Amino acid sequence: MPADARELVPGKVDEEEKALVGLEGGVATGDHDGEGTGRAQTGSRCGMGAPRGRLNCREKVRDGGAAREAELPGADAAMKAEVDLRQGLGGSERDHISDLPDELLHGIPSRLRSFPAAVRTSRLSRHWRRVWASVPDIILASDLIHQGTSFLDIIDAALAAYSADPPVTLRNVEIIVPYECHNVQAGRVAAWLLFASRRVAGKLDLRADLAYHKQLPNEIDLPPFKRAMGIALALGAHFHLRFPPVGVFAALADLDITLATMDAWALEVLVSSQCPRLRNLTLMLVTLVNGSNVSISSATLRRLKFHARKARRLDVSAPNLEEVKVRYVADVHVAAPNLAELVLANIGQFVFADAVGHLRRLEVTHYSAMAPLMRQLDTVDELRLQAPIVRILHP
Repeated sequence: MPADARELVPGKVDEEEKALVGLEGGVATGDHDGEGTGRAQTGSRCGMGAPRGRLNCREKVRDGGAAREAELPGADAAMKAEVDLRQGLGGSERDHISDLPDELLHGIPSRLRSFPAAVRTSRLSRHWRRVWASVPDIILASDLIHQGTSFLDIIDAALAAYSADPPVTLRNVEIIVPYECHNVQAGRVAAWLLFASRRVAGKLDLRADLAYHKQLPNEIDLPPFKRAMGIALALGAHFHLRFPPVGVFAALADLDITLATMDAWALEVLVSSQCPRLRNLTLMLVTLVNGSNVSISSATLRRLKFHARKARRLDVSAPNLEEVKVRYVADVHVAAPNLAELVLANIGQFVFADAVGHLRRLEVTHYSAMAPLMRQLDTVDELRLQAPIVRILHP
């Protein structure tokens, strides 16, 4: 029996359906009272339960009585338009919109340019129950935190709705877990990444403050994304992001990783061998295991931002590299004959492996070896120097 035709078993509620109700209708299913005098507790709204190993979870929970159809809030604009249409047809109950060909029907939610609005079209009729799951852009962020349903369960349920056949190619997936849901576990995020690796052909933006547990695995595997053109991850410094030993990120042009721990050798392989189209690489506040030297080689890289804890030396070889921003590395060697902009902060030593001669912009902060650096250059269009203020005390 299709999912949208299932009847609820008395006394039980399917967790996935419960989460979808919260997503589609804005129903408060948590600890709110009838008059809206209280908010659901953070744990209830964020779903700080055990990590989900898979997205399509079918666990049953008791609700203390017979199943009741949730009462939706007042009709939204889409519902009102449907009512007006029926009244204009002399009270006819025929659903003319649902009679449209599938290619037109599935195009309507996409043209709303709002993921929450697209999801709310499921309230028009049973035929529209999963039409929204063809929208190519998924945005799950803090605007859903007011729901009584757990925010994390809503994410699971939304992604599960996209897992049905035929598969939908997604243009963009944005999952921004609010600070209130700071206790996300690694296993849950790993399932989100696996889903995105199979569906995303545009950009993935995933930001979650993961919870650190000594008794649970804190490693997250980044699967190969064959079609994604952009990946942005902000996880947590305690979590070890592991790159795939095999596989290619064939279309990836932009990679942005913030707050994660990684192995230097795996990073080198990823950038140098597994991302043949990489143009922009940003590594901010990442931690290298055991303090490491990093060597990056890329024929396509154009922009590099590098701020890694415990990085002793950074070697970069990129013939098309135009912009470099490096912070807190003891020794930096760059071979980039086309370099135009260089920003350094708290660097011990910087060496041009190739003659550059001219820079469009040079910005230096807290760097004592300015003379050797300037001797490697002929001209600089824009020079910005920032040094610590030294206070001189007179006797």
